[in-house]
Amino acid sequence: MQAALHNPDRGEVTIELGGRSWVLRPTYQAIAEIEAATGKSIMDLARLVASTRYSARELAVMVAGGLRGAGEKGVQVDTVGEMLVQAGVANPAIIKPVADFLTHCMNGGAQPGEAAAAGGK
Repeated sequence: MQAALHNPDRGEVTIELGGRSWVLRPTYQAIAEIEAATGKSIMDLARLVASTRYSARELAVMVAGGLRGAGEKGVQVDTVGEMLVQAGVANPAIIKPVADFLTHCMNGGAQPGEAAAAGGK
């Protein structure tokens, strides 16, 4: 499997789903889409992921939003949801990149304690 190339300076992370690597990119559009679809703020969703109190649908919405933020225009939430179920909705290999993506959404691509990434996102 060829790894997707991600740009950590943009806060991008890689997630393995459906037998391939995908990039999640935090963008304003991705955040707005995720918040609108879930009715929850990105910060509330980050807390839910950290406490493993998210729904499968919320997880699919978050991943699909990040994929579309990275330019995957045709991605559907239900398709992402099916891939997540196959991978395991509580699988640490899935939850870690989603948690990192949400952290980057809140911190402009920086981990807590780091300076925000230079350049536009």
